[in-house]
Amino acid sequence: MNSKENKYLGYQKDFSEEESSHLIVEFSKNCLEDIIYVLHEKLEEEEFRVIKHGKRLYLKCDEKKILLQAEAMQLKKQSFDKKWKRFSIEEYLNENSSLKEVKSLLSNSQKVRVCEHILEENIHESKIVIIPTAGEVFPGQSLVKFLEKQKLISRIFPLHEDAVLQNLKQIWMKSYATAGVIPLPKDQIKDYFGETIAYYFCFLDFFTHSLIPVVFLAVLFHFSDFSFELFAIVTNIYLLLFLKMWKIRSNNLSLKWGTYLEENNNMRSLDMRSENQCDPYCGNPCMTAADYRHTRRQLFISWSTILLFLFTFCAANALFVELQATTSSTIAMLLYSICLHFICILYENAASHRTEVEKHCIEQNYEWHLVSKLIALDSLTLFFAPLYTWLFLEDRQLIENLLFTQFTVTQIIDTITDIVIPLITNEWRKVKQSIVAENNEHESPKVLIEAMKLSYDYKCLYGDYLHLYRRFGYVSLFASVYPKTAVFSIINNVLFESFTDVFKLCNIYQRPLIRSAKSIGVWENAFYVLSVFGLVVNTLFLDTYQYTHSYNLTERQWNTILACGTLITVVLIAMIPDESEQLKEALQTEAVKKRQIVEMYTRTKLRKSFHILQKVNQHSNADLEAEEAIGSNYFSP
Repeated sequence: MNSKENKYLGYQKDFSEEESSHLIVEFSKNCLEDIIYVLHEKLEEEEFRVIKHGKRLYLKCDEKKILLQAEAMQLKKQSFDKKWKRFSIEEYLNENSSLKEVKSLLSNSQKVRVCEHILEENIHESKIVIIPTAGEVFPGQSLVKFLEKQKLISRIFPLHEDAVLQNLKQIWMKSYATAGVIPLPKDQIKDYFGETIAYYFCFLDFFTHSLIPVVFLAVLFHFSDFSFELFAIVTNIYLLLFLKMWKIRSNNLSLKWGTYLEENNNMRSLDMRSENQCDPYCGNPCMTAADYRHTRRQLFISWSTILLFLFTFCAANALFVELQATTSSTIAMLLYSICLHFICILYENAASHRTEVEKHCIEQNYEWHLVSKLIALDSLTLFFAPLYTWLFLEDRQLIENLLFTQFTVTQIIDTITDIVIPLITNEWRKVKQSIVAENNEHESPKVLIEAMKLSYDYKCLYGDYLHLYRRFGYVSLFASVYPKTAVFSIINNVLFESFTDVFKLCNIYQRPLIRSAKSIGVWENAFYVLSVFGLVVNTLFLDTYQYTHSYNLTERQWNTILACGTLITVVLIAMIPDESEQLKEALQTEAVKKRQIVEMYTRTKLRKSFHILQKVNQHSNADLEAEEAIGSNYFSP
């Protein structure tokens, strides 16, 4: 928003400096001014230009500092040949380069990424400091992360680039509206929102397109003599192949975006700090034995509670299914599906809280434990009743009713929680702040509008992945008894999931801080486990009578052929290499570069060592000559 628009809205001040800020730090209402002042000083030491308005700090980093930090953190930048390489100032600038070239070298998203790195990693204390109302900050601990953990910093967010976002959203929506005829703008999503969000949308797009062959396969089986039990086995083998193909595509994307060869940055949790215990390799504070004992104790409490809850829940589920099989009440089934969904929401919050209490020192461990808790309940909550009906009651009509009701109710509630409630919340916040905004002549209207939006939490992605996990599970487990699951999954992904996710990311939430990633993380393993489980269940409970009668085989012979064929197929899929030829070439090139660096380093060290030995030899010869001269003088007449 330019100064003319500001004047039109009744503002006489030019807010261009505030609106060009790389990051905005917003403090909580109970944060003391002394704490804000301390952080203000630290930021200026890191060459940030800081503007303070109330409880907000507007940060803009020096352009030269950004370039130096980008090279130090090995930021990836797309070169002229469309390849992502480690950024180097020497490759793009020389002594005659202008300031305009310096400013245009990195995109705004890349500058935000660098500024966030400086903010979270470079600003720390060199000694123990006591923060009023918060506690102690230990040497080397990130001050910003500590203040975030203590709820003194409420949020940190960059401003949206309106023109860039509008262009991205148009291409994005056209891609979904044309069912993939216009390709998904993967690189633009990655550049604007970061790799973590880009990987989610790439997986969503790949999963949706991969379900189309399953639908055609279901039609073929419908008009053939083969049963849908065999269709379920073929579907699960295909899903395993889909996951292998995704692994290859994911590796190619990470190579293209320059994250595949990055070292694994396992970020330490905010609570993992210690005054005396330090990592011997990197010097960072690390967990003590007491910390590990605490984590093990909390893990035992968490999983004991979860297992007890799941056992009780399964028993209640079984009773409901038995009752439903006799009464066939539609209202009871609707209420059951609604209760299931709200139990999932409550459980997700409880699982997140328990994982925080466990105090994992590595972010990867935190994510693994949280996802495993979410999947444990989600699998039993949504899949137990249909599985129990299929395996023990063999009531096909009840299974179809359960699955259809769960699909419908889940989608309605997800739409309400993902779109309707956040929209109402945003509008309510706008109404409350409109009076303040009209009389506020000290802050930019653009910033005030952005500040009213909900802050984006990357835990939202867990919920989005859970939606895909549920649909994947329905297709994997119940393809034999309800082949329409693939059709419903495509409809949900295309009409609801895709559009709602784009809408809430671009319109409802603040622009998220960029997070780097190499893949979809632990969710990849979760999908693998579910697919293997679906294959085992459908193979074990296949009705063999039709095939033994048609092919004059005994049941044992048919089971042996089926088990061997399935096992061989799975092994062949597992033997497909995850690395494409392009990736192998890149790895070989990187290995050659590392070897050359080691050789250069070794030669340099040898040269220095040889030079030292030469100096020592010269000194030794000089000492011997001096001793001989003294001796000759002593014995001379």
